[in-house]
Formats: sequence, C-alpha cells, structure tokens
Amino acid sequence: MVLVGTRNIAPLLEQAPMMDGFDAEPWACERVEILQVTFEIDDGDRESLVPKALHPTIPPAAIFSVSRYPDSPAGPFLLAQVKVSCRAAALPRGFLLRAYATTQEACEALGRNWGFACARGDVRLQRYHDRIVGSVQAHDGREILRVSIEAGATFGWTRYVGIDGRSIGVDRFGASAPAEVIYEKLGLVP
Repeated sequence: MVLVGTRNIAPLLEQAPMMDGFDAEPWACERVEILQVTFEIDDGDRESLVPKALHPTIPPAAIFSVSRYPDSPAGPFLLAQVKVSCRAAALPRGFLLRAYATTQEACEALGRNWGFACARGDVRLQRYHDRIVGSVQAHDGREILRVSIEAGATFGWTRYVGIDGRSIGVDRFGASAPAEVIYEKLGLVP
C-alpha cells in the first residue's frame, strides 16, 4: 500500500491559497445551511489526488460539501467544496481539490481575505420535503458532482442526481419509530 500521495503539486500552485497575513476580519454569518457528504473512493484515485507530503486515510474517501450563506459581507452566495481525505502525520485533513461559489463577489472576497481560491460556478442546495440535493456545475457548464440525501430509500433518485451522482439513504426495512429515534439509531445527525 502506498503510504503517501503521488500527486505533483506544481500545477496546483497557481490556484493554491496564499496568505500574506492573518489580519482578515472574521465574518459572522447566521442561518448558514450545510450539506456535507463523505463517501469512499478507489485507492488509485485517492493516491493521484493527494500530494506527496500527505498520507492517505483508510478507507480512502472524498468529501463534498455545499453551504448556503444567505447573509454575508460579500452578499448571499452558495459555496461548494470537493476534498479528498488525507492525514498530515496523525491529524485528519481534507485536501481541497476545488471550490466553487455562485457569485464573483464571493470568489473575490474569499480570495482577498483568506487566500481561498474558488471559481465561479452554478451551486445548488435544494430541499424536497425530507430530501436534500446538492450540486455544482462549473462556469463552462460541466457538472462536477450531484448528491442527494433521503430519509428513506434511495430508489428512484437517479433521475435527480444522474448516473454519476451519489444517493445516500436507508435501503433496508425493519426500522419504524419517530424520526429522532431513527436518526439516533442510524447514527445520523439531522
């Protein structure tokens, strides 16, 4: 098993976060909604995504998150991040592969204040009763990822997330109780 990543980071330096100082003023953002999903990926994919200085996690995993900021100093925006799980020594990390924001103002503010490189994209966080779908599409129209979380079975969600999307739910029978009890038994945090 490879104990470190194999990715050459030289091409990534152009988009890497650069910080001259830590004097940025913090943002207080209320009513933020976040959908974060972690799912296993192939070992080979992970090794090619993680730089040599970082160690893999077992099992290899990708992290997809979509956040809605209804009120921020940069105005309302959505932010999507795609990360691969890794370790720096024993500390778990998420190596940021790409980030997308819905407004140019947000991209510029995140870069200016914290060196956070993100591109403009079509980011969505949609609710359907007890279901949530998060998706991100690059500015050139290329879909990056689409994920759904369903409080029940995932059957039929392919029409919403596409053949390459991810659906997370409960695909088994036998649990019947109030939602709070079921969430606790399944290890879910509503």
